[in-house]
Amino acid sequence: MANTYALNILKIRCKTDVENLDNVAHRVYYEYTVTDENGESASVANTVNLLDPDPNNFTPFENITEAQIVEWMALDMDALQADVDARLARKLTPPLVDKRAPWLPPVEEPTGDLV
Repeated sequence: MANTYALNILKIRCKTDVENLDNVAHRVYYEYTVTDENGESASVANTVNLLDPDPNNFTPFENITEAQIVEWMALDMDALQADVDARLARKLTPPLVDKRAPWLPPVEEPTGDLV
């Protein structure tokens, strides 16, 4: 099974007035997540600023769809996918790990019921 990817719009910051237009979508906060076949996942959260709208082709905030926001964001999905894939790979095979010095005695694990 291949990795699955999800774009989640977290919130939209609006300008209160742009050329007499109210609640103009200005900045989109989002998270992009990859999940592998074992349920392991990694994500990146970011923002993107939107261009000011054409007053002659303005969509009121309450009528904006998720598809419109995603289109307006103009994200480089290939770059986003490569980023989260690399994050997942580092999570699954970390480049650095902490090890106890070999000359130290082993740490004893507690046994029995802890009260």
